[in-house]
Amino acid sequence: MHWIIPALIAPFLNAIVNFIDKYLVTRQVKNCLAMQLYTSIVSFCFGVLVWAGLGFPSFGGLSVFYGLAAGVLFSVAGIGYYYVLSRKDVSDMIFLYALTPVFVFLFANFILREAISYSQFLGFLLILSAAISVSARKKANIPLLSFTAFLILGMDILFALAIVMVKLAFNASSFAVMLVYEGWGLGLGGILIYFFSARMRSAFWENFKTTSVKAFGIIGISETLTVLLNWIGYYALSIGPVALVSVVGGVRPFFAIILGYLLTLFIPSAISEDISKETLSRKILAAIILTIGLYFTYT
Repeated sequence: MHWIIPALIAPFLNAIVNFIDKYLVTRQVKNCLAMQLYTSIVSFCFGVLVWAGLGFPSFGGLSVFYGLAAGVLFSVAGIGYYYVLSRKDVSDMIFLYALTPVFVFLFANFILREAISYSQFLGFLLILSAAISVSARKKANIPLLSFTAFLILGMDILFALAIVMVKLAFNASSFAVMLVYEGWGLGLGGILIYFFSARMRSAFWENFKTTSVKAFGIIGISETLTVLLNWIGYYALSIGPVALVSVVGGVRPFFAIILGYLLTLFIPSAISEDISKETLSRKILAAIILTIGLYFTYT
């Protein structure tokens, strides 16, 4: 299979999961802070299933550290993801997450000690301008970035570090083994969050007692899709160049814009986004600029 196929499937599934999660945190789950613990639990279970499928082998080496570190970083970043998702349109949030490939590039180049070209710097500026144009709000006619925008910026950095760890783990072990470590890392991250954050712990039990069976079913579907899309994305990284895979992943905003429009049009009771002509035009233009920026960044 050519790497571009899983590289396209992953962002499409990601956009779908984003809208399912949006429905959960705004319509079904009382406190969004509990969601990441659900993610950690499901991811750990999948990690155990893969380990069992491999015949319960013993592991070791640097891949253990890289895989577990990636999972823990994903867990911490996930807290911000659910918080922002409960307060912003999915298509808005995805533009801020589009900065993650930029940080991946910067971290990878820092490790390899490579210089940044003028075209790559231009790419950074284009991506940043696209994210700001969608995420900025106006106060007294002055564009300002919201608190959630800065929060997502921190999450972008954590996600980028986690992706770099995933790539390092691939270099040190097999694809299947990496899935085990990453799942266990997410589980470990969930344990750390549970024991070190009383607020998260309280939110988890509050939701566990009040969330309906229907909501738990949707959570199970969402988290299963999340694990699968992560595996597909990791597979693309394992067989293709990380730079080009990241560029192809830049089509995610287009998927989000289309899905947001269709869901708001046909199921407004579940998902309601701003689909005015002005907003859609601005987002489409920003998505085009973002894609061009990613191209310059990785060429």
